[in-house]
Amino acid sequence: MVNRVLLGPKGGAQGLYISKPGHDVVTTGESNLLFSSDWSSLQVVQTGTLSVPNGGSASFSIPVDLGFRPAIMLVPEFELFLGPGLNIISEMDAHVTYHSNTSFSAHVWTKNIGYTGKTFYAVFKVNLDG
Repeated sequence: MVNRVLLGPKGGAQGLYISKPGHDVVTTGESNLLFSSDWSSLQVVQTGTLSVPNGGSASFSIPVDLGFRPAIMLVPEFELFLGPGLNIISEMDAHVTYHSNTSFSAHVWTKNIGYTGKTFYAVFKVNLDG
């Protein structure tokens, strides 16, 4: 199975990349990408990793005021080990509180998931308010 999603460095740039099925996102060329944050339609302002305890929050900021509230994506990391015939009902909530155009808090809550306490984030140059 190939890597299809990359949030981080690729070819000297930092960003979010998603490849077409069957193509490794790390090694494939631009023609085999379904999405690249390098494309002008959606620019990544900043990415990073936060330590967010379950049921808690962590603050982060960006160095430049874009003049609007930017769109932010949170991706909590979790480990899930399932055996044959084992089903787990789980819940998860990850959301952002905006303190200003440059200051934010990430909140994560999980139930019945092996949440590691690590949450990845990406800030996009997209006006959340339209």
